[in-house]
Amino acid sequence: MRTEYGRKYDLKSPPRDFNFVNKKIKSKNGRFTEVKRRNQHISCLLFSLFLLLCCPLRTEAQIGVSLSYRYINAPYWGLLLGENSTIFKNGHGFSADYRIPLSEVRMSLMPEVGFSKFSYEIPADIRYPDRTFLVQFFNFQTNANIYALDFFKKIKDRENMTAAENVARSFFVQISPGVGMVYLNYRAANEDMLLPPRRTAFFLGAGAGFDIHLPNYLTLTPMIRTQHYPGVRWEGLSEIRDEQTGDFFREETYVNQFAFTLRMELRLH
Repeated sequence: MRTEYGRKYDLKSPPRDFNFVNKKIKSKNGRFTEVKRRNQHISCLLFSLFLLLCCPLRTEAQIGVSLSYRYINAPYWGLLLGENSTIFKNGHGFSADYRIPLSEVRMSLMPEVGFSKFSYEIPADIRYPDRTFLVQFFNFQTNANIYALDFFKKIKDRENMTAAENVARSFFVQISPGVGMVYLNYRAANEDMLLPPRRTAFFLGAGAGFDIHLPNYLTLTPMIRTQHYPGVRWEGLSEIRDEQTGDFFREETYVNQFAFTLRMELRLH
């Protein structure tokens, strides 16, 4: 018998506290395999972005990049650490997009690829070593920006707009269906590297923003955005539950993200 972190177990049957996959990838090979898979997915996103930027450009097409500060809420996962707890802190994200305005109405379509990351490091205590929870989202979405206050392009004179007309022309609401690849990872000190579970999840986003047109073909757009994932399953998370875990804890939860975003756009027309 051997004791580890206050638990006894038979050496022939080691504990499966961290059983997120069927087998462990040992240190060197594990790190290589994890990095290789992650790089493959990043390469797919970069290739998608390449296709967006290199497709035939219309004269009014616009390319943008965004940075965001994000809040995440995954309520059933948070119960792992107790009532009113969370296993993630606020995170950050970045994305790139390609805006295509429609000609008949004040609306634009905007394919976008993006990445966001959230983590939480818990210091060691009597029961557990240092622990880290990590989730990463690689998303592809199609945004529809609707300028509802000037939808039928009633404002024609851009140079002599009143303040109200400027607001009407610049304010928009956004609807964003999309799909994401979600990487879920848990690490404990002195443990071998584990290959993180990977899930595909669909989501629906919404938001609002205001275009600030600057000279030299630049536009700055502050936005507030939210994304709702109806269900994401973290298989194996229940293996590390303890006496503090809430009664309603589940491995599958809905996930909400709320973001404050600043977008910079290069106008090509």
